[in-house]
Amino acid sequence: MKDSKYFLYSTKATSAHIDPNKHINNIIYLQWMQDAAVEHVKHNRTFDLIQSLGLTWFAKTHHIEYMSQGFLNDEIIVVTWVENLTKISTLRKYSIYRKSDKKLLCKGETLWIMINIEKSRPTKIPQNIIDVFHNIDDANIEDLSSLI
Repeated sequence: MKDSKYFLYSTKATSAHIDPNKHINNIIYLQWMQDAAVEHVKHNRTFDLIQSLGLTWFAKTHHIEYMSQGFLNDEIIVVTWVENLTKISTLRKYSIYRKSDKKLLCKGETLWIMINIEKSRPTKIPQNIIDVFHNIDDANIEDLSSLI
């Protein structure tokens, strides 16, 4: 059985996440995007493999679009997936929901570049890592909130 294209990461908005306007601070969404990406590569067993090869992911660009406000104690679900894979990069997308009403709070994407740590230079993604991303059920789901 293939892994799903989509990975769900759960968290909760705490007082540390709330800004003076009494909603979730915009920088917190970026942190949750990164946390979800890290947990996804740990889940698909590529995190340790990448590190053992002296490689890492480097975020080249982030794009975030805020759709609605989140508040203290909201249970949050981040849905993330790799949308595109090239020789040296992945385009990872995110949709962030409030669990209680499945309200889309934020959506975004990050362009991650594979880096050789020793050389501090972009490098090709190893084939065994590419194989992990190709060995998924890549069926698209129109309504991502249905995953929650």
